[in-house]
Amino acid sequence: MTDFQPTPQTPEQVDEGLRNAFRQAIKDGAMDATPYFKQMTFNTDIEKTEAEIKVLQKKLELLKEIETHKSQPRMYFELGGKFEIVFYNNENYYRLEFDDESHSWYKRKYDFAADGMILVRITDGETHRLLEGLWFNDVRKGRYTDEFEEDTTSSTLYEMFYNKGLVSICDTVCDIVADWLPDEDDGDDRYACGWNDCVEKLKLRLK
Repeated sequence: MTDFQPTPQTPEQVDEGLRNAFRQAIKDGAMDATPYFKQMTFNTDIEKTEAEIKVLQKKLELLKEIETHKSQPRMYFELGGKFEIVFYNNENYYRLEFDDESHSWYKRKYDFAADGMILVRITDGETHRLLEGLWFNDVRKGRYTDEFEEDTTSSTLYEMFYNKGLVSICDTVCDIVADWLPDEDDGDDRYACGWNDCVEKLKLRLK
């Protein structure tokens, strides 16, 4: 007598065979297999594939969102500064000073075409010097620093080098800087007066 050799089956085939056996037992009235059917929660290949597709879809949506943000223009800080608004000769002027110590003057005008206010840059050198001189003397009262700011440069250039132990070069450095300083302006307008005050103060701070 030949031994019985069962045909190898996949887990899905075994699952299907058991379900068919339970169905037949129910039809024959031999048993109630309802509780067993509720416990049998085998995932088929289709269910696994669907779950994998959902995961891939979420990853794809995330990648699309990242690419969208990459393609949009980015904003970067370039240069800071401050501005002041002054009133002169029945007009408003804006002085913009940047962190690199450069500055510009603008005049506020009404643009009827745009139905709003615009700023027009002062490009004329004489007007620019006039505004800067008036601003320095009338608005800033001869000071580039605010009144409430502590004066941290009270010592002279000679004293700064002396306090650092560089006694041997104090006189030489001060003489070089004195020769480097610009000359005073011969004009008699307010700008020239402001300029000359600055040059004089710098000379007094040497020694």
